[in-house]
Amino acid sequence: MEASPASSPVVKLKDTSGRIYNVLRDNPLGQGGQGEVLRVADDRYLAVKLAFTQDPQEIKDYQEHMSALRYLPLSPQLRLSMPLAILQDRAGYVMRLLGSMQPLKRLMPNQNQNGRQDIPVPARLQQTLGKAAPYSASGGLRLRLSLLLQLAELLGALHEQGLLFADLSPNNVYVSADSTEVWLIDVDNICYEGSKQPWALS
Repeated sequence: MEASPASSPVVKLKDTSGRIYNVLRDNPLGQGGQGEVLRVADDRYLAVKLAFTQDPQEIKDYQEHMSALRYLPLSPQLRLSMPLAILQDRAGYVMRLLGSMQPLKRLMPNQNQNGRQDIPVPARLQQTLGKAAPYSASGGLRLRLSLLLQLAELLGALHEQGLLFADLSPNNVYVSADSTEVWLIDVDNICYEGSKQPWALS
């Protein structure tokens, strides 16, 4: 990683091929116990997953796992945000996103990062439904069941190949703007059933 001024919102990260990515470190797309997902400043269709570790052995294990993952015989029809490149000297990788994708967590009222309700609610609906208005305005039960069905089909396709997604959460499930596509990010959590997950950093 190249140094950036302390006040700069951009961090320069390099992949193993030498390409440099200007990564926005403010307002991550997602964050969990293992790492965070950050947008690439000059390409709205790219993001970078960075794991929270500086340990050289953990970084090596992580990079080896991601390299092996890229060669799994997975169908291109599976909606997995697979690694396009692996970071150099860091536990992380570059992935492709739909430009308008948002985490499933955004459909959970009052559960976003800043604690505010981001779902726009028409005044009439708010008056009629009260606290249930954001739920109804964001698609209600029908939309959520449709998204869960797509997610179940995606996980089932992985399981058919003896693979598991070991960190399923609303932060790792992304939904397209029109709610017609469900994708899994954080694919570093894909592993073979029964493996010890040496890359799963604590």
